[in-house]
Amino acid sequence: MRTSLYAILALIMVLIPTSTTVDYTRNQEQQHLHAAERIGTTFEWPTAVDVAEPEEALETLSTAATESGVNA
Repeated sequence: MRTSLYAILALIMVLIPTSTTVDYTRNQEQQHLHAAERIGTTFEWPTAVDVAEPEEALETLSTAATESGVNA
């Protein structure tokens, strides 16, 4: 009987830190997945024809960045 109680206590002592570690890891993963929403602003790809194609969009965005003085 005493051995069974020790085994159950040992199991509990192992499961509590494991559960805490798994919960911490999940919380960190969720924070990393949503970091961009907390830090930056949402960017939605424009539907305008002149920037809908990737090549044209790159040119348009590069021109806008040069004119704004960013990414220099």
